[in-house]
Amino acid sequence: MRRYDPSQVKCAFGGVVISGYQDGTFVEVERNEDQYTVQVGSLGDVTRTRNRNRTGKITITLMQHAPTNDLLESLLVLDETGDLLSSAPKPLIIKDLSNGMLCLAPESWITKTPKIERGKESMGVQWVFECAHLQIIVSQDIL
Repeated sequence: MRRYDPSQVKCAFGGVVISGYQDGTFVEVERNEDQYTVQVGSLGDVTRTRNRNRTGKITITLMQHAPTNDLLESLLVLDETGDLLSSAPKPLIIKDLSNGMLCLAPESWITKTPKIERGKESMGVQWVFECAHLQIIVSQDIL
């Protein structure tokens, strides 16, 4: 029997341990393009072409008042205004200790300042990261 525990999902970006996840979906990971493209000829013959693009996006949703928002904003400001060293892409890792899922991007960056929303209840803050070489392992059971 398998078990999932959201408290076992661990994330870190550029040395910042991310915490304060919003209720509901708080981590989304996806590649920017399909792994293969398909071309169909006029007679119905099919060619499958491997796509070597391994870029991707990771979206992490935090609670409105999570302290990690301040830390991520500081890294974003450094990226926008800093020198080459402080504005260099940073590693991003997500690991689910419940089942061994692993997402690793040695070079990633925050795409832009999050959209600001306010309402009757506390809203989530979505941080979107672009990843140059995103590695995704859905389950360690396959290794």
